[in-house]
Amino acid sequence: MPDFSKWETSDLIAFVTIVILGVSLISPMIVAFVQRRTELKSKMLDIYKESYSKRYNREYYIFQDYIEKSGTIIAKLDSSQKMSDKEIQEFESASLKCLIFLSESERSEFDVFRINVKKALGIEDPREKKTFMHPDYFKELNKTIVKFSQLSNKTIIVSPIYSSFNKCINIAAQRLATIQAEEKAQLHLIQITLLEHLHRISLTILRKLASLCKSVKSKVCK
Repeated sequence: MPDFSKWETSDLIAFVTIVILGVSLISPMIVAFVQRRTELKSKMLDIYKESYSKRYNREYYIFQDYIEKSGTIIAKLDSSQKMSDKEIQEFESASLKCLIFLSESERSEFDVFRINVKKALGIEDPREKKTFMHPDYFKELNKTIVKFSQLSNKTIIVSPIYSSFNKCINIAAQRLATIQAEEKAQLHLIQITLLEHLHRISLTILRKLASLCKSVKSKVCK
């Protein structure tokens, strides 16, 4: 009995085809049964492959689009260029599309960056409304005073938007790498499943062929 585990997919398919042709001379019913099972299995695996491919491609595009849109936002903020409403909306949409694929902590990082972008554009934080009695109002006032003091001393101030941007870009880049690895692993699993199926089909055909040969031989001997 040959060792099918070391065979390539193309070799195994060719072997199955040859065996089927041999068996067809003896039992057309076996050929029809085997062909139908192989076709159904192949179609099912093709559907799985297409489904996984579409899913991973969609997720990959979402994070790729986010990196592009957030990069555009940062570039325009750096050069003090005015952003259109469309660009801001596209960035918001790209950010929100990523959330479903992220963990809770990662979603928090994306939200922080999104809010920091809004603040940089002069848009108020939509999560809360501060009043003169709100404790955070005094914190913000104190931060402003410290900033003016630092500016007077010519101290370089690094905006929190850049650190949050870097964190989000790193998360998105890691997701892209993970998506590629998961897709490769899933497609490999599908290929292995097909190989195992062809292996079982080959063994079934060989057993039936041996049984038929034995039956024919016993009848001839009589």
